Amino acid sequence: MLRPKWTGPCDAAVLLMAFGLCTWATASARAQGIGAPYGGFAPGAESTDSENSRAPFQFTLDGVLNPPSPQAASLATLTLRVGDYREIYRFEVRTAQAPEFPEMNTTQVLKSLAKYVVQLHVVGDKELLTKIGQSLPGTPITVTGLLIRRYRQLQILSVDVFGMNGHSSRDPEDK
Repeated sequence: MLRPKWTGPCDAAVLLMAFGLCTWATASARAQGIGAPYGGFAPGAESTDSENSRAPFQFTLDGVLNPPSPQAASLATLTLRVGDYREIYRFEVRTAQAPEFPEMNTTQVLKSLAKYVVQLHVVGDKELLTKIGQSLPGTPITVTGLLIRRYRQLQILSVDVFGMNGHSSRDPEDK
C-alpha cells in the first residue's frame, strides 16, 4: 500500500481542527457570560463606578430644567435627549444621589458625562416623559431612574415637578 509523504502534517491539521471545533463552542459561551458565576467572563460585570458598566443602578437628579441663567452652586449642566422624539433639554443639576451606592462619587459620574454632546438619553413611560416635556423653563424638577453608564441611558422611574408655589406634582403611581 502506498502512503503519501505528507501524513504527519495532515494528521496535525486534523487534530488542530478537531481541537478548535471543541473549544470554539465553549469560547462563545464564555463570551456571552454563560458560566460567569463559576469563574467565567460576564460582559458588563464591571463595577458601577466604571464608565463601561452595563449594570443599571438607581440615580436621582435634582435641579432645574432649562435654566434661564446658570447658577454657580450647580454640580453640572447636562444636555438631555428625551424620548423617541429626540427633544433636547438642558438640566442644571443641583444634587445627585445613588441611593444603592452611597460611597459612589456622583460628582465624578457627572464629570465623566461632560465629554459628550448629549450627556444622557432619557427613556421611559410616555406619561413621565411628557411631564418633563411640558415643564416650563426654570422649573425645579427631581428625576429618579436607572442609569446605565456605558450607554448614558436613564430609564425614568419617577418625576417630581415643583411648581412656582413650591408644591410637587407627583407621578400617578405615587398617589
